[in-house]
Amino acid sequence: MLNAFQGYTEVWMTGRNKLGEWLKGGLLITDGAWGTQLQQRGLAPGTTPDGWNLTHPDLVEAVARAYAEAGSQVILTNAFRANAIAMKDTSAADLDAINRA
Repeated sequence: MLNAFQGYTEVWMTGRNKLGEWLKGGLLITDGAWGTQLQQRGLAPGTTPDGWNLTHPDLVEAVARAYAEAGSQVILTNAFRANAIAMKDTSAADLDAINRA
């Protein structure tokens, strides 16, 4: 299975694609547990963390910086649930803003 994945990766990730170059070297270290990190900074349990992109951008940035300082090679966005299904009471404009923040 791993050989198939590596073969697929080599075919799919060609050229000057940075992610492809990283994957050729093996595993990548990414961030994770955004919600947990934001809860440690005051996000109430059960609250969707994505809205903090607009209301607490400094704390969201602090989480990203902490992951980078800890050695993460890939920092994902704090927008895992920023969609019309998970945040059904949020306007399309606000969802767009959250995803762009």
